[in-house]
Formats: sequence, structure tokens, C-alpha cells
Amino acid sequence: MKKIIYYSIKQATESENVGCWPQLEPPKRYWKIKNNYDDALDFRKFPEEAPNLDHFTLKRIAKRTDVLSAEMPGVGSRIGMFVSDKFKTLVGNYALKDFRFYDCKLISLYDENFHKRNEPELFHFNYLNLIHTTDLIDFKQSVYENLKTNQMVTIENEEQRSMFLYPRKLVLTETPDLFCSPYDVSILVSEPLKAAIEEAGITGVWFDDHIVCEFYTADAEAADL
Repeated sequence: MKKIIYYSIKQATESENVGCWPQLEPPKRYWKIKNNYDDALDFRKFPEEAPNLDHFTLKRIAKRTDVLSAEMPGVGSRIGMFVSDKFKTLVGNYALKDFRFYDCKLISLYDENFHKRNEPELFHFNYLNLIHTTDLIDFKQSVYENLKTNQMVTIENEEQRSMFLYPRKLVLTETPDLFCSPYDVSILVSEPLKAAIEEAGITGVWFDDHIVCEFYTADAEAADL
């Protein structure tokens, strides 16, 4: 069994890096648009039809980074993020789990000097959508803390997990480089992908090593390393 280090990838909030937070705001009357993200996106499954994520607008003092934060109350802000083609191409070289990219057109009303454009600029971006699944967990080897008794226990499957069982050690049957944490709202990246993102100079993100629990792999080849 080998410990796997993951980091939570988060959208940057410092004004010197992103201008303002969040950087994007939804178009007016967005909630009346058919198939808006709140109607379409879900924690556990992908939508049958791509959500309408067009015409989110870059705020006046926002910087155009590779990852853009957005006003998305509810599920949208928890299972995805707006990313550039540069980010999409980079992570495409790594193993992603339970994900989809949706094309979208965003709007910039102001130039880099914060002057209003004569005509709004429409620019292409992507929305990376991930869902929470537990199908990569080896439950028989994973360990949960019973918050009622403070005892460490194992279970056979997800159906046996109650709300009082908190994950402490999750053993994975596969080790993707980017996936949604099974039991919280974090998007996790591996050490190699974190290093690649930093080396590529991807902007608009930071990494947090405080995550919900420890991760391990029971892969026989990894165990011999």
C-alpha cells in the first residue's frame, strides 16, 4: 500500500492576481435561460444536455486568468470551474476522472486598462465539470471514523456508510491526476499535475494541502516501489 499525495486546487482570490473575486458574473436574467447551470448540473451525474454557460461577463477590474472564478451560487461553484484552452490542453495529458468540458463564450466589456470597449469582446473558454463518485474507493481497505463512538471502522460499500462515518483513510482502486473528492467539494490534483500546472504558469489558481483525508493505493506495482 502506497500513500498518494493530493492537493485541492482552488481559484485565486488575491486582487493583485485576479483583479477582483469573483471575476465573472452571470448575464442578466440568467435564471430564466433554458438549461442554465442550476437546472442542468448535479453532484452525482452529468446532464443529458450541455448546460448553457455562455455570456458570463468579465467584471470591469477582473484580470483574464487561465482559471476564472464566477458568481455561481449552489452546485455550479462546487463541481467545476471556468478554464482556458491552455489549462484544458495541459490536463488532457493526465488522467482525469468523471469529467466533462463544455465550450462557452464569455464576454469582456472592458480592455486591460479598464476602458470600456466600443464593442464587447466575445472570447472562447471552457467549463470543466466534475461529479462526485465513490466507485474508485476500495471500501474493505478504507478506514472511517465513527463520530458517535470515535472508533475506526471499515465498511463493505457506500450503502453501509452513515452520515456519522467520516473518512480518514481512503484506499483507491485507481489514482487519477484530477478528480472530485468523494466526500467534500474539493477538486483534487496529484503531485505531478500540480507541478505541471505551476511549471506551465497557469494563472488564477492556488493549491491547498489540507484535504479531507489521506489517500492510498493498493496497487501491487505501486506497493513494490
